[in-house]
Amino acid sequence: TQQLKEATKAFYQAYQLNHEDPQILTYTAMTAFLSKDYVHAIECWEKLLTKVPPDSPQAQRIQLALKKAKANLN
Repeated sequence: TQQLKEATKAFYQAYQLNHEDPQILTYTAMTAFLSKDYVHAIECWEKLLTKVPPDSPQAQRIQLALKKAKANLN
């Protein structure tokens, strides 16, 4: 949809400005995934995974998202 395209563009631009911010990484990964840019989604989620406690619920959600994105690469 047009809204997804606009959101994706906005988050990619934010990512270019600050690719270490956890919130930007989260939203960029989600919009990349929805846009079927699985490589970029994986990149963002892998970075984000380094910023959360390893055993946290957030880390578990990120790992699940990574698994789904990697499955879509095949």
